[in-house]
Amino acid sequence: MHPDVREGFEIGEAALPPGIAGLPAADRARLVLDVVHAATTRLGRDRGWDQDALAAAHAHTLAAGLRYRWTGPAKTSPDRRHSARPVFVLHDDGYGRVVIEVRRRADDQVVAVSAPALAFSTSAGFQRSAHTLRWRDTSTVEVAPWAGMFGDEQGLLSLNLTNPDSLGTAEPSPSGPGKSSDTTGTPAITVQVPDDLGARIEVIGGGPMNGIPAGYQNTLHTLLEQIRATPWQAWWAAGANDVLEIWYDFAAAKAGVTIRHAHGRWRTTIRRPAGTFAKAIDPAALARHDIQAMLTAVQRRTGLSEHPPL
Repeated sequence: MHPDVREGFEIGEAALPPGIAGLPAADRARLVLDVVHAATTRLGRDRGWDQDALAAAHAHTLAAGLRYRWTGPAKTSPDRRHSARPVFVLHDDGYGRVVIEVRRRADDQVVAVSAPALAFSTSAGFQRSAHTLRWRDTSTVEVAPWAGMFGDEQGLLSLNLTNPDSLGTAEPSPSGPGKSSDTTGTPAITVQVPDDLGARIEVIGGGPMNGIPAGYQNTLHTLLEQIRATPWQAWWAAGANDVLEIWYDFAAAKAGVTIRHAHGRWRTTIRRPAGTFAKAIDPAALARHDIQAMLTAVQRRTGLSEHPPL
């Protein structure tokens, strides 16, 4: 976790060992929960978050069977005899499913449930969809199951109380991943912050990526991933006591490399204006050139020995 980052979004990384894909679904789901809980608990110590609230959220997720469900507000039929509400469940594929549930107002009993329909992928999307629920007459209720971020709606889910063909089941998705084991097969979780790691190279990233040639992007990311590897980390740690952050900026005013040192961190940024790619004959070679220029500048500024070969 990166508690020192206090502008923009919070930053965390999860490194998983081999074999995770082979765990039972319930154990994978529990591992996700425990990783997120461990990370937010550690970050919360620096942010002053209520630890009891985080523990309650963890317990709530377990009680819900590691499955996210949300029920929208109910709307009453024109004859006041029934109420309808959308019921959403998030699937393992990342998308929601929704059904319309109709209850009899006299005794609050479920009298009909629609077939399921594909919904959006977030709770905010579920709420947008819920706002579209409408009674067309005393027996027909409809909802737009997919409601995007920009007012776009897709599909129409309809339930007619007099038409058996529009009925479905009460559960719009699997009930849950199942009960997890004693987690003996899952890896232990260790949470670290930058201060725990010592001198190292961190590839932070940058952008914007619009209009950046694929050849440049692929070579840039391949070389930066190489620089994160053990030989490069050993090269940096042997001659420096601080962190080296590597950034890239494609909205810069002019091409070049900048290096700054403050608060126990070196920050180097590859500045490559997007407009310069129009004249680039070989974008991949340009990426290598920019990486090499950055490394040369770092060596000159820090006095480090020759770096490993790219």
